[in-house]
Amino acid sequence: MEYMSERADAVVEHAAGMHDCESEMETIAAAPSAESDAELADIVYAVAEGVDGVERVLHSAPLGGSEDATYLMDRVQRNGGRASYVGVGTDHPGGHHTPTFDVDERSLAIGVDVLAGAIGRLW
Repeated sequence: MEYMSERADAVVEHAAGMHDCESEMETIAAAPSAESDAELADIVYAVAEGVDGVERVLHSAPLGGSEDATYLMDRVQRNGGRASYVGVGTDHPGGHHTPTFDVDERSLAIGVDVLAGAIGRLW
């Protein structure tokens, strides 16, 4: 988030300068970053390794974007709870948030199995 804000400011400033204009930037909103709780990430990782259909498991990866999830995780953690972001990969023809995005529905059952297994270990 910080990188994008600084980069956007620099691009606008330099574009304005190329055209002998002045620019002014004001940030009116920002989304928090989030970090999964290590204990929960360990549980999800362990469960995912044993679920049929899971081809590859990453213990963690940078969480870029997805402000809906980061707001939720932040709220849970600020109130004493634990949170972990879980991504379920799927083959699809286009990137996220594009007209060609299409989830392979078989991956949904795999994701449910991973999440249900992780919840089961927490109880």
